[in-house]
Amino acid sequence: MVALLASNGLPVDELRAKHFSDFAAEGAHDLDFVFTLSDTAAHESLPEWPGLPVTAHWSSPDPILAEGAEWEKKQAYARIMSELERRLRIFISLPLESLDRIRLNTKVDEIGRSKPSH
Repeated sequence: MVALLASNGLPVDELRAKHFSDFAAEGAHDLDFVFTLSDTAAHESLPEWPGLPVTAHWSSPDPILAEGAEWEKKQAYARIMSELERRLRIFISLPLESLDRIRLNTKVDEIGRSKPSH
């Protein structure tokens, strides 16, 4: 939910869904990392991303599929945001300059398999 992102101080004015073609267009920058999140997309074959980035699937239930009262739906989005923030904090703490590609792939896969401590 855009309101959740905005309430956490994230810029939302130019927020929009992006298609793979946005990243593959001529002149687009090569990507270093690509993380898929939705369990819905977990078993889909992924395109070949520009730059051959390190990729991983960080499994998350799709909050758009959450059922129940409005507060329960909002809570599902908040849980996913919290989980993504936790995983990104672990990711940015990795010593990227000292990891080869294979070890880096292993590390980002491990982050995706990690579970919250609460």
